[in-house]
Amino acid sequence: MRDSLARLGRDVVCNLTGIPIIEGGEVIGVLAVMNDITEKRTLQSQVAETRGYLQNLIDNANDIIYTLDREGRVMFINKLGQKVTGHTCDPAEKTHHTDDILKKDLAKNEKHSRQALTGKAQRHESTLARQPPYLGGTRLVNPFASARLRANSLGVGVHRR
Repeated sequence: MRDSLARLGRDVVCNLTGIPIIEGGEVIGVLAVMNDITEKRTLQSQVAETRGYLQNLIDNANDIIYTLDREGRVMFINKLGQKVTGHTCDPAEKTHHTDDILKKDLAKNEKHSRQALTGKAQRHESTLARQPPYLGGTRLVNPFASARLRANSLGVGVHRR
């Protein structure tokens, strides 16, 4: 067996299942089934590497990146977003995406949120109620993406500094 695997010119990662063959109450052999899972392991490693790379991009972005559930609660917010808003990704916090929007922009924000729930990508500006000095009164650009972006999310917002 090892000789035939060596002929492939690489190590092969296998999933091996052994099932006893019983005859007359005695084990007379083993039925062995082997599956080559080398490609599966390689793909899993590549996915993990890509996830790490993307997480690094999101965590170190110069934009606030966040996702919302269908009720408009913040499900994820990157490091800059946490720093600017004081929000976390803790589900117990139950922060609503409008918590930081000035009252004058709430109706517009809610309208765009409802439209995003229908699958139509949205883009609008809303002013943050909390404006740390280093933001200099910038506005929140909120391009609500389609709900198809993530099965359990309303969309993604990006704050451009």
